[in-house]
Amino acid sequence: MAIISNCEKGFRCRKWKECEHCSRIRQAQIASLAEEGAATSPHITYAVTRTYSQKTISKDRTDFIKRLNRAVNGGIWTIETADITGLHVNILLGSDKPIDATKLAGMWGSSSADIWAAEIPRKDVRNVAAYCSKKESFPNKEEYQGRLYGSFGEWKRPLALLAENKSSPVVAGAALDGMLAGLGVPEPEPEPEYNRPSINGYRKPKGKELKELLKKNDKKVALSLKQHEQEKNRVARENHLKRLLAAHRGEIELKGFVYVNGWGILHKSDLIKHGFPDVPSD
Repeated sequence: MAIISNCEKGFRCRKWKECEHCSRIRQAQIASLAEEGAATSPHITYAVTRTYSQKTISKDRTDFIKRLNRAVNGGIWTIETADITGLHVNILLGSDKPIDATKLAGMWGSSSADIWAAEIPRKDVRNVAAYCSKKESFPNKEEYQGRLYGSFGEWKRPLALLAENKSSPVVAGAALDGMLAGLGVPEPEPEPEYNRPSINGYRKPKGKELKELLKKNDKKVALSLKQHEQEKNRVARENHLKRLLAAHRGEIELKGFVYVNGWGILHKSDLIKHGFPDVPSD
């Protein structure tokens, strides 16, 4: 997977199945949605369902989420593929009481499936959500053509709010693959670092590994916020300059320049540079 050449900050291609950068943005947004959704749930459970009815996985997942929705606060799901397990459903859910694999298996339905589940610390929700939406595990079109991500229950609320975010289309876009499709503008923070959860037991980072992980995450978040603020200021300054040029266009075309307090001398070349049409040459 490669970064598409015409995919740039502020003008993302949004082809997250093909473009590595857009895929990373999508992964970070799913992690953010999970983190926000899990904020008020006393218990957080990560589960993996390996179904033996691969052709009916979409319907089985839909029916399962309907039943699960009545027993938990909410959650997110993703569909991935792997060499050993084939298509499988990842579920990250929040509940008032602990939810184990036996209870989840009772809600899966009639199709045969193996279910693994473990309760995880709230601080690990972001890492696990990122792992569940990694680009390396997208199934190809021949294997699966349905939705790869969605949310349910109370966790749908932050999804819906983000999907309606008109000021940040990339956030709306990431909220939409359940809906995932959107416009695309300022970037979220980079994808979080994560540790691979094991099917045989959840391993959380400890000691020096955990400190290094948190340090890397903090640096990435700080850098992303700084870059976002710089870009926001650049765009605001650019828009203000365009308004000034429009207001003084007549004088600039007449005299060739104009002095604007705080900006200095603006020339005809500035009009041309900023896209004003039909500017007469000297």
